[in-house]
Amino acid sequence: MKRRMRRVLTVLTVLVLLTACALPAYAAVQYEPLTVTVSLQDVFTTNDESADGEFNFLITADEPADAPLPAEADSSGAFTVDTKTATPTASGDNKVYTKDQVLTFTFDAVGDYFYTLKEDVTKDEGRENADRYTFDESEYKLKFYVVYGSQEGTLALKATIIIGPDQEKVEDIVFEQTYEKPTTPPPPPTGDKFKLVLYIVLGAVSVCGIVALLVTRRKKEENHEENA
Repeated sequence: MKRRMRRVLTVLTVLVLLTACALPAYAAVQYEPLTVTVSLQDVFTTNDESADGEFNFLITADEPADAPLPAEADSSGAFTVDTKTATPTASGDNKVYTKDQVLTFTFDAVGDYFYTLKEDVTKDEGRENADRYTFDESEYKLKFYVVYGSQEGTLALKATIIIGPDQEKVEDIVFEQTYEKPTTPPPPPTGDKFKLVLYIVLGAVSVCGIVALLVTRRKKEENHEENA
């Protein structure tokens, strides 16, 4: 009986020692965070330089629900892009502002990460003179596939896939907005202008009357001389 107890204790001791040795080794394997960036382009066209060119965007984690959001967004996935900080180009009477915005993701575990990116049209429609804007209702799907790296303790990006509004794979993320200021109709004619036109017409009629009178008198004089 004592021998059996000693054997059991020996086996337990060995297991404890093996476990104690394995735990530090397991804990020592810490994966370096993997940073991945994607860029979106926001294009704002307007014929009014005073128009607000800052627009709201929203990125949400689809799978997993707690997937890390980009550093440029807040905890709800909201962020803004100010197109007016870009140098505009001319296009007829319009100016076109093209702003590139980088989104930075940090992953610390292997997995597939899916997101939805769109303009927060609901929020943008609350701005002043919203009826003069056209907003972009496009949605993009971002898919990142993170795998183990070639070196121990590292992660690697296997692929980045972007699905566009037409449910097809695209290379670029582009949003577009426009703003058009209302045209100013010409002012209606005023009384002063009407009077001026009336005076001109009356003057012209008077001149024509005087000329006709002179011509008639001249003909009478010529006829009188002939009869004499």
